[in-house]
Amino acid sequence: MRAAAPDPPADPDALLTAEDVGELLQLSPRTLKDQAAAGVLPHHRFGKHYRFTRGDVA
Repeated sequence: MRAAAPDPPADPDALLTAEDVGELLQLSPRTLKDQAAAGVLPHHRFGKHYRFTRGDVA
């Protein structure tokens, strides 16, 4: 049996979805989108899609 390859380091510039950030912060994606729309949480918007960087989340 071969050992699993380690995960590559996370790209600090990668864009995360609300679902990804929700898992990290243990919040619902809807809550994150509401906070982003209210200007509480920094984000990037592409049409109707919200994206977050790791820096935004930190």
